[in-house]
Amino acid sequence: MEMAVTIVIATFALLTCAGMSASITDRLLVNMTIVRRAGILGAYCLDGSLPAYHIHRGFGAGARNWLLQFES
Repeated sequence: MEMAVTIVIATFALLTCAGMSASITDRLLVNMTIVRRAGILGAYCLDGSLPAYHIHRGFGAGARNWLLQFES
């Protein structure tokens, strides 16, 4: 029984790590834009840092599309 549990855990770990390594190479890295003047308005993140966002503008057929991501 212990051997079966060990095999299941090892298999799960290998499959999880294999998926992560494949997705790391396919990640889209987008520059972060910090809103520098936000402090003048008193706008800060909960950790006290200035707010920031990531924006990736579309291109080609998707030139009018964009992806905007806020991190918490």
